[in-house]
Amino acid sequence: MLGVIALSAVMLGCRDKETVEPTPLNPKVNLIFTHKVGNQEITQGQFYTRTSGESFSFDMLKYYLSEAALVNDAGDTLYFTGHHLMDAFNANRKKASGSVKIDDAQMSSFNQLIFGIGVSPAYNTSGDQAGDLDPGFGMIWTWSTGYIFMKHEGQFVDSTGATQPLLYHLGTPRAYQRYSVPIQLQLKKDKTYNVNIDFDFAKVYNNPNLITFTDNNVIQSSGSQDIPWINAVTQNLRNAFAVTSIQIK
Repeated sequence: MLGVIALSAVMLGCRDKETVEPTPLNPKVNLIFTHKVGNQEITQGQFYTRTSGESFSFDMLKYYLSEAALVNDAGDTLYFTGHHLMDAFNANRKKASGSVKIDDAQMSSFNQLIFGIGVSPAYNTSGDQAGDLDPGFGMIWTWSTGYIFMKHEGQFVDSTGATQPLLYHLGTPRAYQRYSVPIQLQLKKDKTYNVNIDFDFAKVYNNPNLITFTDNNVIQSSGSQDIPWINAVTQNLRNAFAVTSIQIK
């Protein structure tokens, strides 16, 4: 009888060991944005020189990254959730190198990352909203006008050497664009993928449309006179993003 009891205990132990075997987890993907001017990571209050000779600084840099997705040639699309308010200098919001993530990704290979800069039309004038679209973050004009898609506030030095304010608020439906960045990413179970992306403001203001700050340093996207600036910024944004590395853990 004792032998039977002992054997049963061994068998139970084996079943216990079998049940604690970890179930393979779907992969996780984090998008990590680093904000730069050329090769320099931006620092609050520091001045950066442009190809035009003007120098400028960042006291504030905030923008919405919306409805990002990974796509492959077969048409498979893996969406990240919603709208994310990226804040380059607010460490309390954990967005200094703004991070957007998927915790339960599909296993597949992807060759394109797409996302919007700004708030998509379905949400832009939808009234009071929660999460990162909360109006308390100061990223909205009015319910009818909609959200400010990107805020860059700082200073610039003009041709006389005088320091002037720099206030660029990008918004309105015309400004909402989706951008595509090449990526080579093959997802496997039990892995976390940190995708590092540079957001280069030298290209936002220089390439292919040179945006001068002198006599053009305060823009609220508020009227027809701002349309050429909106068009130039949104076109330049197409060249401003690059995947620099992918860390696999």
